[in-house]
Amino acid sequence: FSLLDGLSRLTDKKNASVFAARIMDFVAKEEFILNDSIKARVTISIGVANFNDDAQTKEELIKKADNALYQAKKIGKNRVCLFGIEN
Repeated sequence: FSLLDGLSRLTDKKNASVFAARIMDFVAKEEFILNDSIKARVTISIGVANFNDDAQTKEELIKKADNALYQAKKIGKNRVCLFGIEN
């Protein structure tokens, strides 16, 4: 999913990555119940891009964040990657 409206106007890429890491940690700590009995933990990867610095339109912002997401998945799961920054 994408967090676009509001957040992108309120913070820079560094603070957005801190927020993303908090979401990632929260999800990793949760235990999910599947089929009424199977307990599972999941991890997520997040790509971060910043409006104005990385993109000028919402469509371009989504594309850049998606690129960062796939970079996170390529490097290893359970990561936050910032668009335009080598990890």
